[in-house]
Amino acid sequence: MIRNPNFFKGELKYLILKSLCEQPLHGYLLMKKIQDHSLGLWKPTPGALYPALEALKAEGLIEIKSEESGGRFKKIYRVSADGKKKFRELSAHVDEMESLYVQYKKDVNIGVESHEDMLFLVKMIQRAFDVHGLGVYRGTLFEFASLLRRGKVGGEMETGFVSALKGFLAEVKKISAKARGK
Repeated sequence: MIRNPNFFKGELKYLILKSLCEQPLHGYLLMKKIQDHSLGLWKPTPGALYPALEALKAEGLIEIKSEESGGRFKKIYRVSADGKKKFRELSAHVDEMESLYVQYKKDVNIGVESHEDMLFLVKMIQRAFDVHGLGVYRGTLFEFASLLRRGKVGGEMETGFVSALKGFLAEVKKISAKARGK
């Protein structure tokens, strides 16, 4: 069980598009549908949902229509053609991430709270960039990731990267052993 209520918050736009691809919804039902899609672990607040809906509208990914129901007008949110296309793109990425996560969870050396540990690690790395002066390397990492993704890093450069990563992980292992009192 995810104890961090904001775990799904970063995926709000994806969850909105996923819900609206299934059917047009008004705000309250959309919040309930998002709660269902997040396995009942998170329900967005109106303060999070409505700005995200406006942003999706501004991007042309959803349409908003007013409909009368019981003498009251409700805004009904529908996904646009561009929104469906964007959702398919995001879904491919999410499917890939889920597959990697399933592989990760099969590792017997990983604890049951590994998702929380991974999120904590990402936040710790972000803190190192922001607080400990490593921010100057942020652009370097993103540039490297882009070059790696586009196949511009290979051979000797890839070997150098793996070697540097092994050195980093060896140091992390020493720090962990020290923290465990070994």
